[in-house]
Formats: sequence, structure tokens, C-alpha cells
Amino acid sequence: MVRVHLHAGLHKTGTTAIQECAWANRRRLLRQGLLYPGFGPFVWRNAPAHHRFAHALVEQDDKLSAADTGPLVEAWHARARRRGADILLSSESICRHVVSDGGKDWFSRRRQYLARVAESLQNFEVSPILVLRRQDEFVRSLYQEHVMKGTTRLGKLDFPGFRKRVSRSRLRFLDNLRLFEDVFGAVRVLTYEELAENGLLTSFFAALGLPDLKVRNRRVVRPSLTVAETLIKQRLNRHVKSPAANDKLLAWLRSRKVRRILESSFDGTESLWSSYDEQAAFQQTWMEENRLIAEAFRNGHKPLFPRLAAWGDDQLPAPSHADVSRALERAVAASPRKLKSVIGSNALAALG
Repeated sequence: MVRVHLHAGLHKTGTTAIQECAWANRRRLLRQGLLYPGFGPFVWRNAPAHHRFAHALVEQDDKLSAADTGPLVEAWHARARRRGADILLSSESICRHVVSDGGKDWFSRRRQYLARVAESLQNFEVSPILVLRRQDEFVRSLYQEHVMKGTTRLGKLDFPGFRKRVSRSRLRFLDNLRLFEDVFGAVRVLTYEELAENGLLTSFFAALGLPDLKVRNRRVVRPSLTVAETLIKQRLNRHVKSPAANDKLLAWLRSRKVRRILESSFDGTESLWSSYDEQAAFQQTWMEENRLIAEAFRNGHKPLFPRLAAWGDDQLPAPSHADVSRALERAVAASPRKLKSVIGSNALAALG
């Protein structure tokens, strides 16, 4: 039976880098017995990840329907059998999708979604792989991504509000793992920290049984927001109505004038956390769950994640609301015309 390595996330664990590397090296992977398939001829414009497959199962893709996934998966199966290869499917959306009409209970809606994934892959031996990241770093990185996107509701929240909101679903690591185990059987659990320690891409493919794979990776990584950029942009995101407007806002934020203002307004070592104690208390809430994950899915030989290190002397807490307001005022005054084209004259006047 053809095996599918189902790389289902999580978000913020290097998934995009892995997907783009796998796509760029798909011929090399196939020679090593691992098929990383595309969507042709069902969707002619391919993409490095398999998000369309994940979205289509809940009718959230504009090109691929749930009905299309059957013939698509059959084509993947046929190609893998001809080449005597396993398959790698990768989409972090699989770790979060729920069935919209499955009732109010998150657990039930998640299980129904995973059941759809399992049904679509019923002719394969499915081996789920989930990569976890320590919760404080996961939520920090996820927050900065949403703020950078600008158009999501989560990207308009402040950091404490965001943490409270995502803890209800995105941080249910143990529940998610148990659901995968219930639907698919054994689940392979890796951590972002251990993969990154020895080279993310090399470590990931070694975990798939390809320790000597030589990959090329020319991906240009889109830079993350700094803490200062995150805090300023979060204040402006309520005025962002489209991806195009968000791109203009990012260009304004990273313009030379605004960069100089932010560099002079903030020290550059600020955290999104108000203190080490706040960060440590947040991580402490997950200690028991992480112990259970390590015991159930990692043989319990060592802690799931490295310990949270104490802050150094150069580590500063999150800037105050007043400090951010002053920096925003200075940035607006330094470059008002470009910002006006993004948020409009009324919003710009209100900021002034």
C-alpha cells in the first residue's frame, strides 16, 4: 500500500520553508522514492503547498471542490504506484480546519474534518506528522504573522487579546494530537526547536528517512515584523480593508523615514511580553499538557520543549501604550502623504 506522509502543521513551525523546498526539489525527492505531487490537470497553477486539498474538503477553495479531491487523490495514487514511491502531502491548514455544520463543539467539528481527510486518503497508509513549537513562541510568532497580514480579525487585536482568543483553538495541541490518533492511529510528533537546532530542512527530510538528501533552497524569506513594527501596525490595521491596502501600509511602515522614527523611538530589544514573569506564567499553564504529550507521543524520555530562558540585561518589556502612541504620532508626522493613501484622510486626521 502506498504510504502518505501527512505533514499537517502546525503553523509557525517552518512549514512554508519545508513546502517550498520540497516543491523546488520534487524531482530529486522522486528519485529518492518520495512523490511531492502538484494539482495538475485539476488546477493548472500549482503551488508549493497542498492547501487547496485541505481547503477543498470544506469547500473553501475557489478552484477545487470537495468532489474534485477524489479524482485528484486517485491520480496521486496512480503516479506513486507507477514510481514505487511514497507521497508527502503538506498543509498546515489540516491542523486547524473544522466542519462548519458539525455543531458548536470544537472537538466534534475537528474530528469530522479529519474524518473527511481520512476518507479521501482511504487507499493509502497514512502517517500523520505534526511539528509543535513551544507555546509562548508559537503564539508570539503567530500574532506577528496576523498583524503583518492586516486583514484578519485576529490581526487587529492587541497581544493579550490575541493570546486569549487563540488559546481556545490553536493552542489545543494535546486535543489535536488525540484527534489525529483517534482517526489515523499512530502520530509522529516533532518539535520546531529540535528541527531548527540541526538545520530545519535537513532535519525534516531526515525524519522522513532521507538523511543524505542534498536539497537546494533559493527561497527569499519575507522578513518578519519587528516588535516596534508589530505594535505600530496593529494600531493601524483597523483601517486596512484589502490585501492591496495592506501591502501599501507595509511599504509605508518600512520606508526610510518611518524606520528612522521607530529606531529612535524604541531600543530595539523590546518584547511583546510585558515581563518575564508574564511570559513564564503563560508557559507554565501548558506544563502539564506538554508532559502528557511527551509521555504519550514522545516516549516521555525528555521534556517536550527547552526551558524558557531568563531574560538578559538587554531584554526590555513591551513598550507602554503611551510610548507606542508617541512613536505613531511621530511616524505619521514624518510621512503623512503615503499613509493617507492607505487609510484615508479622516483616519489620518484622527491619528493626528
